[in-house]
Amino acid sequence: MGGDPVNFSDPFGLCPTKEGLLNRLLGRTTPACKSRDEAATKALDAVPTGGWRERCGEIVRADDGYRYTPSRPGDAIRCGIKTGTEGYEGAYHTHPDPRPDTEPEEFSDGDGELADKTEKPVYVKTPSGKIKRKDPDPDKKAKGSEKTIRP
Repeated sequence: MGGDPVNFSDPFGLCPTKEGLLNRLLGRTTPACKSRDEAATKALDAVPTGGWRERCGEIVRADDGYRYTPSRPGDAIRCGIKTGTEGYEGAYHTHPDPRPDTEPEEFSDGDGELADKTEKPVYVKTPSGKIKRKDPDPDKKAKGSEKTIRP
């Protein structure tokens, strides 16, 4: 939140996760989902695989379930996850192919560290189209469990 007035209030409906009038008129809201896994899958299905850089966004808790923020471009090995987003419940991102620092079909150490730091899951869409979830590690060693959401 640190100094970002949109995270404190959104009187004009500019936040993409809000049901504000402007967002409805511009079609910026995302569908309500029953779970984080469903929201992450819908978000990642909307993002193409391939290319040379990551794309990312956040999963947020809303009054009617879970929603996702629109994806943003990052660089070849990272993307700026906004963990201060109101209602933050996790992050999603893609891995480009080729990926210079790690195997693109696997989670990076940074993915596990983000899950540990926020105590929320991190989702990835790999170049082959798999969607995976990395859960936080209770011991904070970036070794949380992994689950394939869609093979």
